[in-house]
Amino acid sequence: MEVKSNQTSIIDFVLVGFTMDPFLRIIFFVLFLVSYILTLIGNLGLMALIYLDSCLHTPMYFFVGSLSFLDIWYSSVYTPRILSDCVSKNNHMSLAGCTAQFFFSAGL
Repeated sequence: MEVKSNQTSIIDFVLVGFTMDPFLRIIFFVLFLVSYILTLIGNLGLMALIYLDSCLHTPMYFFVGSLSFLDIWYSSVYTPRILSDCVSKNNHMSLAGCTAQFFFSAGL
C-alpha cells in the first residue's frame, strides 16, 4: 500500500496592495517616496550634526545617533518593497525575498 502525503510547496507570496486604481497608486508612491527621503535626510542630518559638533559627543547623543542609524536601516528594509509594489502590477514576493526581509528586520 502506498502512503501519500499531503504537502504544499510555497513558492511565492501574493501581496495585496493598497488599491488597484493607477492614479492612487502613483499618489501612494509619491507619498511613500517623500516620507522615505525625509526620513533619510533627517536621520543623516542628525548623525552628521552629532559627529561634527564636539559638544554633542556625550553618551546620550551617541545613543541618539545609533538610533538614527538603525532607523535608516530599518526603514530601508520595508520602503523599497512598498515603493516597487506601488508602481508595478506584479505583487508576488518570492520565498527567498520574504526570508531575507524577515532576516534583516529581525536582525535590526
